[in-house]
Amino acid sequence: MDEPPARAFIDAMIADSLAAFDDDVRAAWARIRIEPALWRCADPEAPRERYWAIAIEDDQVLWYNDIEHGINRSALAEHGIISEHGCDQTELVEILEWIASAQSDARWPTLDTSTLPVELAGPGTILRRQPSYWELRSATGVRCRVHFLERCDDRFAATDYLGIALVSDHPLLALRAAPSGRVFFNGQPRDPAAVVAALDATVREISHGWRTLADYADLGRDLEASLRVGFGLLVSGPAPVCSAVAAELEGAGVSTSSLGSAGTVERPPCRALVLGRSYVVAHDFRFERRPD
Repeated sequence: MDEPPARAFIDAMIADSLAAFDDDVRAAWARIRIEPALWRCADPEAPRERYWAIAIEDDQVLWYNDIEHGINRSALAEHGIISEHGCDQTELVEILEWIASAQSDARWPTLDTSTLPVELAGPGTILRRQPSYWELRSATGVRCRVHFLERCDDRFAATDYLGIALVSDHPLLALRAAPSGRVFFNGQPRDPAAVVAALDATVREISHGWRTLADYADLGRDLEASLRVGFGLLVSGPAPVCSAVAAELEGAGVSTSSLGSAGTVERPPCRALVLGRSYVVAHDFRFERRPD
């Protein structure tokens, strides 16, 4: 049996994971963390003494599985002993993201500001990005945490941005509201690379530059390679994108067939927070002023 990882490895894993999070998350982690130590399992069939216990929350112990390379949660039998073996591959970053999301959920009812604060107007910097909030700093030094309710989509383009807006009318929102579809194709174009470039330009035009062809590629596949194969599902996405892709392919001599939903898609209304070329689409936003 291989030896369990060294304490230095465990310490580095924890430090690297915490580096992406703010003081609130680090404080929450500090309340449940323990000094990393090798524990054993009460199950006699489980491997012996290769469980790096790193935190205790209520009657659960978090420990690192060096075989699966992930964090597990097991019942605490007694100090130094976990009750059962596990083989989850959860990363510590995911545990910390859950903590950050829980903190954001707890703050949400206390925040009344659902409009963009005037002090955030103009250029600024994205300081930190978490699943349920981003933290911003304006050019004048004002810090603010933007909480999201049911985030639907996001893209991070750059740390600094020249302008910020919270909008209910935007190409991203229009595409989200459109019926969805899929485009299948049969045939090989003479120049697959040129066809992919033309398709990408078409998608960028439809989305006013906010989307690319790669955003709708089936399972993230190499579309040029797919066209060389000569058949299959090429893209999935909003009906306007699918229609334009199909028309472009037909013009290149490639047969297509499309499947999709009909009519208007009934979805809860969303808004978009746009920061330069970065954005978040969510059902609602609330803003929390942070200490400068």
